[in-house]
Amino acid sequence: MSFISMRAQRMAAGTLSMVARAASRVLSVLPMGDRAERFLLERTWSSGSAAMLDRYLVAGYQNPRLNLQSIALRHVLLSRLFGAEFESIMDAEIRFAIGLNESLRARAAELGVTMGSYRNPIKQAAVRRVDAAIADRQMQLVDRWRSTLEGRSIEPLAVLELACGSANDYRAFAESGLARHLDYIGVDLSPKNVANARRRFPGASFEVGNILELPYPDGAFDEVIASDIFEHLSSEAMEAALEEAMRLARHGLILTFFNMAGCCVIGMDMLTRITGMPGRSWPDVRRQPTCPKHGRRVSVQADRSSRVARSAERLVSHSPTPRRPSRSMSSSRRRCRASIGVR
Repeated sequence: MSFISMRAQRMAAGTLSMVARAASRVLSVLPMGDRAERFLLERTWSSGSAAMLDRYLVAGYQNPRLNLQSIALRHVLLSRLFGAEFESIMDAEIRFAIGLNESLRARAAELGVTMGSYRNPIKQAAVRRVDAAIADRQMQLVDRWRSTLEGRSIEPLAVLELACGSANDYRAFAESGLARHLDYIGVDLSPKNVANARRRFPGASFEVGNILELPYPDGAFDEVIASDIFEHLSSEAMEAALEEAMRLARHGLILTFFNMAGCCVIGMDMLTRITGMPGRSWPDVRRQPTCPKHGRRVSVQADRSSRVARSAERLVSHSPTPRRPSRSMSSSRRRCRASIGVR
């Protein structure tokens, strides 16, 4: 019976991977309506077990304690809350995470494990064996942040996370002490992901929702954040999701991506045209476009994904050129960093 069960799990995981790859290809080339796209995405994620989803994108290089993309996301939020007060800890955390990533790379080579984001439970287990190499060190900067933020009092930052998964990044928000400074809501299309997140953090708000059409009023959040979701959308849905995020954000969007294909020259060229700031280094690439429908400026943090860059360019190209920001707004923008990384 156990053999049959293991074989069934392997077959289910393999089927999910094939469905996910096929759905991604279909979404990237075919025009379709919102309902059809939602149906394909829901089917992709509903075919995986809740236990598998709970382990997905939180191990190996995707561990939010050491993933530089996740760390950069937290640093942007911390800068919005506290300005430049914690720059030294941020720099130390980045150096520390680079060391942990190198330790994982070396251990994976020793064990012959190919690191990646796997839904297959056997491959997930192999990545966890590699994780054991840093088990006694990975909490050092998390503990430092928790002790640093403990006792601090500041007005919470209203944050909406799109495609929050099983509280993938929120886990690090909570254990580092950042979460208590956030008025946070996470939304995800998968009821299994939302159930996992609610089980882990019953005091936080997680909702099942479609990021193309959310029930919140205009400008309901200070920041809208999204990690590793736009690569799964068609071009049309990507533009709709960006527009919806811009509608909801009072101050900024923080968007990160794992698909860096074709980014090096095309992505930089696209973002140079979007930002109007040629020659700026990547951590400073940003623009404050005006939302086409709602007329409010929002700060868009972008990385080197050319397909997203093209969608963002189309989305803001019909917007009036924003006025030069005031001195106080410039100061606020300087505190924000683009979150750039590979997942």
